[in-house]
Amino acid sequence: ALGRAQGARPRRLEVGLADAARALAAPLRWGLTAPGGLLGGAHALYQVLPCQDGRVALAALEPHFAQRLADLIGLPPASPAAWLRPDRHQAVAAWCLGKTRAELRELAQRLDLPLVVCPDAPEAARGDSRAP
Repeated sequence: ALGRAQGARPRRLEVGLADAARALAAPLRWGLTAPGGLLGGAHALYQVLPCQDGRVALAALEPHFAQRLADLIGLPPASPAAWLRPDRHQAVAAWCLGKTRAELRELAQRLDLPLVVCPDAPEAARGDSRAP
């Protein structure tokens, strides 16, 4: 679609499923998504967290998102490695526990935060992704 919009001739590209699967599995091979890996729970700003009435998924790895959340939570600026420390995990977890899903959704929308409210079981069963 992008090429067509830029005036390029239509073309076809074949990609093998094995090649695509291998590329998508790279984070696992590198240990990033394994338990304790950077994307497997080691980073305080990349995890699923409980809040007052459910859970939220947080994916704030980029520095501008990390700084925005640090300011919101009341943490001093820190290096990216600081987000691997237990005290940062505890601060983020406590902050989320102090808020409802609706409050966190509103903050995420207003402040452009990479945070998504997870539907609870009845909402998921209904296919309702618009959890409060």
